[in-house]
Amino acid sequence: MEKIMIEVDKVSEKAYNQMSPEAKKQFNFAINLLLKKAVNKSNYQEYLAFLDEIASVVEKNGLTEAKLQELLEDNG
Repeated sequence: MEKIMIEVDKVSEKAYNQMSPEAKKQFNFAINLLLKKAVNKSNYQEYLAFLDEIASVVEKNGLTEAKLQELLEDNG
């Protein structure tokens, strides 16, 4: 695996830095898949549909927009 650097806000930085090594590994894997999908999409509409698909899966797994906001506020 190669390393890249991305810019995030302070809340995201703090949340990531507080993750366990295993949680970071899973998170990095998910981000890697997201980036692969983003750069391999042939057009923007397909990419937007892919993002909607991710949002649906995440919400089905219990992470609603409200819960995400709560987590971000708790870590801020």
